[in-house]
Amino acid sequence: MPLGGFKQRTLLGALLARPNTAVATEQLIDELWADTEPPLSAAENLRLYIYRIRRALRDPQRILSQPLGYYLLVKDGELDSERFEKLLLEGRRALAAGNNARASEVLRHGLDLWRGPSFAGTRGAAIVGGESARLGELRIVALEMRIEADLQLNRHADLIPELTQLATEFPLRERFRVQLMHTFHRTGRQAEALQVYRDTRQLLVAELGLEPGPELRALEKAILVSDDRPDIPVENVRRDQVVLHARPEDSDDVSPEAVNPCLLPRDTTDFTGREEHVRSLCEAILANDEPQMMIFAIGGRGGVGKTSLVLHVAHRLQDFFTGGQLYVDLHGAEGQPSEAGKVLARFLRAFKVPGSSIPETLDERAEMYRAQLAGRRALIVLDNAADEAQIQPLLPGMPSCVVLVTSRARLTGLSGAHLIELDTLTNEQAIELMIRMCGGDRVGGEPEEAAELVRLCGGLPLALGIIGARLKARPHWSLGRMAQKLADERKRLDELAHGHLDIRASLALSYDGLDHRARHLFRLLGLLDAPDFTDWVTAALLDADISSATDVLEALIDARLVDVIGMDETGNFRYRFHDLVRLYARERFEKEETEDDRTAAAERLFGSLLSLCERAHTNLTGGEHLIIHGSAPRWHLDRSLIDRLVADPLAWCESERQSIVAAVRQAAEAGIHELSWDLAVTAAPLFEVRRHYDEWQLTHEYALTATRKAGNVRGEAAVLTELGELRLEQNHYSDAATLLEAAMRGHLQADDRHGYALALQKMTIVQRLQGDYDAALRNAQEVLAILDDVHDWTNKILTLRYVGQMLLERGRTDEAEEYLNQALSTAQRAGTRRLHAQVLYRIGELHLSQGEFEKADQEFDHILTVVTELGDVLGTAHALHGLGRVRFRQGRHDEADMLLNRAIAISRETQDRLLQVQVTVSLGELNNERGRPETAVRLLTEAVTICLDLDVPAWQARVLYALGDVYRAQGDGEAATNAWSEASALDPAGAR
Repeated sequence: MPLGGFKQRTLLGALLARPNTAVATEQLIDELWADTEPPLSAAENLRLYIYRIRRALRDPQRILSQPLGYYLLVKDGELDSERFEKLLLEGRRALAAGNNARASEVLRHGLDLWRGPSFAGTRGAAIVGGESARLGELRIVALEMRIEADLQLNRHADLIPELTQLATEFPLRERFRVQLMHTFHRTGRQAEALQVYRDTRQLLVAELGLEPGPELRALEKAILVSDDRPDIPVENVRRDQVVLHARPEDSDDVSPEAVNPCLLPRDTTDFTGREEHVRSLCEAILANDEPQMMIFAIGGRGGVGKTSLVLHVAHRLQDFFTGGQLYVDLHGAEGQPSEAGKVLARFLRAFKVPGSSIPETLDERAEMYRAQLAGRRALIVLDNAADEAQIQPLLPGMPSCVVLVTSRARLTGLSGAHLIELDTLTNEQAIELMIRMCGGDRVGGEPEEAAELVRLCGGLPLALGIIGARLKARPHWSLGRMAQKLADERKRLDELAHGHLDIRASLALSYDGLDHRARHLFRLLGLLDAPDFTDWVTAALLDADISSATDVLEALIDARLVDVIGMDETGNFRYRFHDLVRLYARERFEKEETEDDRTAAAERLFGSLLSLCERAHTNLTGGEHLIIHGSAPRWHLDRSLIDRLVADPLAWCESERQSIVAAVRQAAEAGIHELSWDLAVTAAPLFEVRRHYDEWQLTHEYALTATRKAGNVRGEAAVLTELGELRLEQNHYSDAATLLEAAMRGHLQADDRHGYALALQKMTIVQRLQGDYDAALRNAQEVLAILDDVHDWTNKILTLRYVGQMLLERGRTDEAEEYLNQALSTAQRAGTRRLHAQVLYRIGELHLSQGEFEKADQEFDHILTVVTELGDVLGTAHALHGLGRVRFRQGRHDEADMLLNRAIAISRETQDRLLQVQVTVSLGELNNERGRPETAVRLLTEAVTICLDLDVPAWQARVLYALGDVYRAQGDGEAATNAWSEASALDPAGAR
């Protein structure tokens, strides 16, 4: 059955993964938006997807709603995965009972149910992903069992092609390799059987650093000692035939006179916050029964506590490593990392090897070092490594030794190493560290100030350690005083120094180790005020193409100066600085970049963001003239990159909205007022769709301040226009009128007819809502004339649509149809999906007013699909309202009630009170029709109250007309007459 997009397939998959079980709404939302932040409309979108699946299944009772969520009814025998698992169980029992023929037959039937990967075409996470992984594992188990049954039935020759393919498809699945070896052996092809073992061993060592398992090793030995006889059954290979690697530490080869050096520095007494890492490291080391040496590489930025962790673990396990504990600081983050040869000489002297006996060459020293460690259970701590090459000669050769390595670099090339990444401390861990350093009474007495210190230090252990040391040295200081000293960003790095502990010095080690291009980018990134960024930012800052800029960025990532924090809605990776690293970058930016270079970098960065915002706006609205623009210079990225970034303009805005706010603020503060207002007003329509009103307000306040300070009349008028639009969206109509009047005066003063038309267009909306339809229609004609002159087709579409709406509300249906058809034909040529959908909504209302319910239903259903895919929350509510009214007029009251209640829920959630009034009127009329006059009166009275608060007399009149109809249905003629009279007084020319 056609289920539509991947979200609907994923949703159905999640319900099928838990048949006949309620799945919570929150879990389903997490499943559908696993890789991104769910939109505000997530719950509404979920209900829409459920509705579409029900329609596709043609059985609305298959998916039922529950207080906890939804569940899918599945009857016995309907679900193929359940049938597969029953056959798997039956096959397992037959195999265990020795009924190999039955086992083979049953398991084949189970495997025949598979037609590819389970849940193909879905993108689920916990539920679908977990069930898919579980079923995939069971499928492999069934294959192994079926092949085992066929082996017992002597079908060896038939199995060779299948097992060869399976060994290739699942290279690390040793069971298939065992079965393939056994099959070759039983068919007299011993050489090929042994080659399978050699290939497997090479693969496991290269990929995992592991030797083959006992079963493979035992089978190899059995084949080698079988005199090439093909009749040795694999089940007769005993486990004690396996050649096990002896652990030298289990013997007593180390003499009592042997030197067991301990070079460990002292453990820190304030160690805290890494309990999970300590526990997992200790457990892994103590439980080690691997036949090769264990290496643990602990990575992280400077100051994150790598050295403290490994030393703490080393001291915890000191008694276990009876053969000695070696330690060296390799100075890898510094300009001159330690030479491996000198480190080996030091280690050899620790074993009491005379200086005259230490070889000259690196290779000979490494051989003597490994010989000294032979037979020892020893721990080697290699702290602050530069790279894998520096470490390689220092690795022991025996599996009895364990190596702990720390590095700011990512040691991904260290074969067989277990990589552990350390991040900053959580708030709870950081507070615990402060308690250990400063005392519980001191921290407990100022909990808010302690939390602020943690925030200012960014959870970095080195910074917290410095603060703790300073507070220890000054017991008379309060935590609040320390927080005040750190509050000034310009002086924070100065404050984070105490004795030999210095944040700036730690960061300088990483910075100085970069090449000149990476240092240049690091400094330029200090310009950013945004909390995170993506790679196109580096191209703008470096004035380079994206490929070369990304290469430079990778160097900062490798040096742990920039963090990768995940992927945004556009599918691009996002990056950020730790707060203290950002301060250091800004410090270097201001000290090492010239003023001209700083200005040029800022203009490229803000100009590229403006050009991207323009393209996103165009993609969303279908035209560049929906707003006016300024003369600020743009910096354009590669065209194909721009197209990819803003292919989904709302997803791009969602990812970059904090960057836009920061850029508008920075440009305003830097006096780049033309760019500041242009970026603000260009972003406004993007903010509008998902109701990011805070960002809309902030950007325009910054831009308004900048334009007024610069005397930029045109820019000020443009900002006032969009602030008026914001007040309209927030249902503050008097404020909107004041702002728009000021905007129109400014546009006239600047001789900007286009800007004047845009402000006047929004003023017509205010006039309509306040009941002055004549003025609104008259002004709309003036707007249309100006828009024709400036060739602004996008705004012409919106104005034509709006005139059609007003005429429809006045009952002038024929005229309304003329304007709406003009808007539709223009939108089909020049508009985007969203603009087209807005026109279609009014067309749908026209059909509804004309009694053409099927046409109206098609329009509203199409609109619902478009706005849902766009994530347009208000558009979704309007579409649901339209569908609800159609169902009402068709007499399908239950469906109408469901749709209208979903619409009003969104209106309340988004606090769009005018929309709430509109839907409430429809609900009141529906309840009156269904014989529920009390409910209708309550709803309509609530709507009247909202209208009074909003000061929208035209809509108040409409509500009163509906209320009068309810009173008449109740037989209360007097109340009905009063309501109608009041409505007529409010809107004498109104059409009911």
